[in-house]
Amino acid sequence: MREPRKIEARRLGIYLVILAVVEVILCFWHGAPFIVRPRVGLSYVLAGLKAPERQLVPLAELTSASWLLLLGIAFLSAYRPIKIYIVSEILLALPTILFVGSLTILGGGHVLRRADAALPLVAVVLFTAVPLGWAVFALRSVSNRSTT
Repeated sequence: MREPRKIEARRLGIYLVILAVVEVILCFWHGAPFIVRPRVGLSYVLAGLKAPERQLVPLAELTSASWLLLLGIAFLSAYRPIKIYIVSEILLALPTILFVGSLTILGGGHVLRRADAALPLVAVVLFTAVPLGWAVFALRSVSNRSTT
């Protein structure tokens, strides 16, 4: 019988692979509004740096999706990079969390309303909070097993 932590890591890997595929689809789907993309905070930061959005934003989001795909594949294999995933997910999600926070607290100016923060908030929950909580749970179960 397989150990529970291996099953949890495998499920997390499958979830990360699915999220990476969805992120790539949202990058290339020209009909999708930018605000539903899971790494909309990268657009927010790059626009603040006056970067040309047409070139850098898809590249940054594709890099993020590729990284998630690699980590998902690693979770599906024998390697379990739980700590690496937790740190990288926090770093990748930070711009989006800041974007949602600023949109909620300060409003979006003449382009977005405060109510528009609901869509990126759902993306943060589905693409960050759920897998991050899953990884923390898996890490705690591994550390609890090693101490007993």
